[in-house]
Amino acid sequence: MPGVMSWEEMNWLLPDFDETGLIYHGSPSENLVSIFQRGLIPRFKEDPTEQHHIIYEAHYRHRPNFIPNWVDPRKCIFGYMNKARQGGSDGIVDGKVNDAIIGIETTDHIIERTWTACDQFSDMVNGPEEAGYFDTPERKAFYKDRMEPVACEAYWKTSLSFVDNLKIRWDHLLPMQEYHELLICSEIAPESLSLQGFRVQGSNGRREVLRSDLREVFLNAEEKLRNNVEIVQELKAVTEFCERAVSA
Repeated sequence: MPGVMSWEEMNWLLPDFDETGLIYHGSPSENLVSIFQRGLIPRFKEDPTEQHHIIYEAHYRHRPNFIPNWVDPRKCIFGYMNKARQGGSDGIVDGKVNDAIIGIETTDHIIERTWTACDQFSDMVNGPEEAGYFDTPERKAFYKDRMEPVACEAYWKTSLSFVDNLKIRWDHLLPMQEYHELLICSEIAPESLSLQGFRVQGSNGRREVLRSDLREVFLNAEEKLRNNVEIVQELKAVTEFCERAVSA
């Protein structure tokens, strides 16, 4: 219908790092109280059946000597600095559908302990197995022995420090910006965090709303989270805003 903004047209557009100095991190909403009280803490989940474990264990095994020892892809917080995260109503951030986007203020320590990489090569590590292409032991062995090292080598050879990337912004050279990821190898204190976006369920799908749309709602939500209070009313206000925008 002409003049009606659908949920699919409400794009998830995040201001670029050059404008805000923020790194963006996705999180399920049920984790927000803990995050805004304790901060973000890197954890390594020992689960050989989990996709994230398989991919980043492989990257760790093939990590070359020129990568600093503190860069451990198994034990990091993932983030993004791109202008737009592309995708439909079920778009992904940080490898899964998320309910909230957190902004991380980049202190000198965080900048010094962050690495940048292209996760398109991560998809190559586990993608064929996930899709069921390893239907014989021989095909699986060939891929693991011959292809996995190549994908991991490309992951590391095209990676660079966050400081070096700030000089050239190689992530802007990629045709699809969502392949760029940041590996933050440090704990992040709660005072460095802010709430930048919600993904909510509306009558016409799952869509996102940014802090700039409802600044007071986001500020109130942050205050409640820091005081160990759930933000049901804030989420309801965001959903109502989206419904009004769709029907306007």
